[in-house]
Amino acid sequence: MVSEASNNFTPACDAILGANAFHRLLKYLTKLNQARNLIKGAFMLAFIYNVIGLYFAVRGELSPIVAAILMPVSSITVMIYGLLSSTWLFRDIDRL
Repeated sequence: MVSEASNNFTPACDAILGANAFHRLLKYLTKLNQARNLIKGAFMLAFIYNVIGLYFAVRGELSPIVAAILMPVSSITVMIYGLLSSTWLFRDIDRL
């Protein structure tokens, strides 16, 4: 939504681009594409982590207590990846 009075559209929009910032639209779209790649990276990290864990679990080399410890570690790893990479990706968002 591009508007000069954003207060009318705030509840209904996912993003609001002010009319005075319309010239930055390409930069915003680039950031959105980078954010999509960040999400794909998080899914890929979780997938690889789980495939490796499944490999050891199916072979019987992973005890239930170790699996119970590794599952939260997997979630924490993906959350830290998301936090650090999004912080790095959007560190200059104010300068767009």
